[in-house]
Amino acid sequence: MIRRRPLPGERLEMYSPIGLIPIDSFTGKEPLGRFRLILDIRDDSGVWRETDVKEVRTGEGVLAYPGLGRSAGIQQLPGRYRVRVEAEFYMPFYQATGGTVDGIEFTVFPYSDTVPPENYPKNPGQFPVYLQTVLRKLVLMPAPNYPFPGQVLVLRGGVRNALNKPIVGATVSWRAKERVLTAGGSVQLPNTVASSHPEGEFSLPIRPSKPEDLSTLQTIDAHDPKTGKSGKIEVIIPEAVKKSQTITIPTP
Repeated sequence: MIRRRPLPGERLEMYSPIGLIPIDSFTGKEPLGRFRLILDIRDDSGVWRETDVKEVRTGEGVLAYPGLGRSAGIQQLPGRYRVRVEAEFYMPFYQATGGTVDGIEFTVFPYSDTVPPENYPKNPGQFPVYLQTVLRKLVLMPAPNYPFPGQVLVLRGGVRNALNKPIVGATVSWRAKERVLTAGGSVQLPNTVASSHPEGEFSLPIRPSKPEDLSTLQTIDAHDPKTGKSGKIEVIIPEAVKKSQTITIPTP
């Protein structure tokens, strides 16, 4: 991504090594409530350190970091960065766009006012591939406190291992139509009341498409990406939404 800022007698080019498009996975639209991005940098020892660099929202609603990597010279090596999200009503699903369990990682190539970043396209034909690398969806899945519309059936419960300990960050899904993540910890955002979600809890929306979805056994799957293990339950939806459900994933 690039942003041009005209100055007297010259043009300053501001590149952003990443552009994030936040999406509510339930509605497919912009997310509700407040959320903030946290930018980490990986130091020489491989440890992630939080920075105080803030994102910029473009006119198109893209979250970017223009100027990240810019310097008077380009002697420094590329840096490795990571974006994390704290949201009022969501759990971020980083893996949806090539991220890890802990965030969306990307490389920042140094550049100057005269030399563009190393990965910047050399000719117009390379721009589509470049934009696919830079522009990414930031998929936000409903947290347990998500304000679902009243008419939507919501299956609530928790995911636990064989030792009855909660599993954070597991995906819970119904027929791959609906999917959420299990919560972990609390979120404190500026100008909001702290949201605290019991670890391993989930709220899965159920939007049936045919009558038998409500009258026959339906499989609810849970997958722990950290261990690669999965578990499931089979339920009759109208009865299951009336009480909390527990899905157990075997301990590796």
